[in-house]
Amino acid sequence: MRETCLFFSSEIPIFPIQFPYNFLAAQAAVHATVIFSAPDKNVNKRIEVVQNDLTKENVDAIVNAANSWLKHGGGVAGAIVKNGGYQIQTESDEYVAKHGPIKTGGIAVTKPGNLPCNIIIHAVVPPISL
Repeated sequence: MRETCLFFSSEIPIFPIQFPYNFLAAQAAVHATVIFSAPDKNVNKRIEVVQNDLTKENVDAIVNAANSWLKHGGGVAGAIVKNGGYQIQTESDEYVAKHGPIKTGGIAVTKPGNLPCNIIIHAVVPPISL
């Protein structure tokens, strides 16, 4: 198993621009701040890009590019449900039933089902038109 590099956001030098950003967590709405940071060679040395099966990664969290209704039908989302179990889709459906569809830029966090990660972060991305 390869070593996982973790660092805190406080370690990253930041621009003085901060944007308020509302996002949804697993069971409650919370308020956070998105901070844009300048590149830093020391931090960049600790970030690893890997081409692998995301559903087999033993990490704290994996991120899924999701739609507002958290319908995980195909692509990466489909692979997450296929390998992690349908309980991920069930939990996502329950989340949307309780909180409504997630706005673009928002997130929902679910349990990992049978995946080796600790949580799945479903980030709602803008629709893509080809």
